Amino acid sequence: KFSLETICTIIIFLTYIIEKASQHFKFNLKTNNFIYSITLMQNLKSISVYAYLDSGNLLNFNGNPVTVVDLNTYLKLTNSNIAEFYLNKGNNLKAETINGVSNLKIFKIDKIIIKKNNKSIILENQYIGVNFTSSFKDTNYKALISPMHL
Repeated sequence: KFSLETICTIIIFLTYIIEKASQHFKFNLKTNNFIYSITLMQNLKSISVYAYLDSGNLLNFNGNPVTVVDLNTYLKLTNSNIAEFYLNKGNNLKAETINGVSNLKIFKIDKIIIKKNNKSIILENQYIGVNFTSSFKDTNYKALISPMHL
C-alpha cells in the first residue's frame, strides 16, 4: 500500500509532466507555422536544413536579404573546418538580436531553395550570414530566413 504522502507526490509529479508536455506541444504547433525547409547550394554541394521565418530578420547586405545559418551548417556546406572558416575573408555584419549584438560573417552562395506546403522559391546568388558565436541548439531549425525572401 502507498501512503497518502506518496500518492500526493505521484499526482503532483504527473501533473507537472502533463503541463510541460502540453506547453511543448502548444509551442511546437505555434512555431511550425514558421518553419520552412531550405536547401543551400554552393559549388555543386547542397545541404538541407529547417529554417525559421523570423519576422525580425531584416538583415541585408548590399540591399539583399541575409539568411542566418549556424557555423556547423556552413562547415558542412563548404566542406571546410573551423580554422578555414576563420581564415576565410568573408565580410562582417553586426546584427542586433534579442540576445544582444551578434557578429555575422557574410558569404555569397549559389542558391537557396525555400520549400513550404509543396511550393518552392528558388533564389540565386544569395547571402548567408554565419552566426559563429551561438548555435540554434534546442531548436528544430538551423537557419533564420527573412520575410524579404518570400
